[in-house]
Order: sequence, then C-alpha cells, then structure tokens
Amino acid sequence: MVSWIGRAHYDAGQIDKAREVLREAVALDPSQADAWFYLGYAENERGGGAAALAAFQKAARLDEANADAWFFFGEAAVAQRQRKLARQALERYLGLSPEGEQADEARAMLQRL
Repeated sequence: MVSWIGRAHYDAGQIDKAREVLREAVALDPSQADAWFYLGYAENERGGGAAALAAFQKAARLDEANADAWFFFGEAAVAQRQRKLARQALERYLGLSPEGEQADEARAMLQRL
C-alpha cells in the first residue's frame, strides 16, 4: 500500500515526497520490487545516481521478469560507469524484450560499452 502512495506522489511530480514514502515502503518490506523500481526513478530525478542504481538493481533482482527494471538498471549502471553491470542488465533486458520500447536504446548503449 505504501508503495502505491509513493508512486502516486511520483506521478504527481512530488518527487521529494515520493522518495520519502518509497524509502519507508522498502524499509517496511524490502521485497517490494515496485517500490524499489519507483524509488529508482525518484532517486534518478534528484540526481542520486548511485542510489538510483542500487534501487533499480534491487527491483530487477526481485522481479527478474520485469524487463523495464533491467533496462533502467542498465541505464543507471552506464551513468555510473559500471560497464560490467550495465552489459549484464541491458543484455537481460534484450533477452526479455527484444522488440521492447527501449530495445534500440539498449542496443545503442551496449555498442558504446
């Protein structure tokens, strides 16, 4: 429930409130992949590159079938110059969603690694 409140704050553009609520959600239940995923978005919005990477990584590991989590984990890893993690995450994304919305971008990032 708390994670949905955090997502609502994020969707409303209330990024700081979203971060606060989502941090509370993952503290209460660290198995909430959606909460970690949206926390990654919120951290990224506020320039928290390492925190965004950690949140997206946790989301991807908790919900291994969530292609978007793998893409954003990979994108965050690229931004943090974590080439090995980026490659693994982006390849996993493409394995799950080879024709997905971010497939071309994932391939382009992989070529630059």
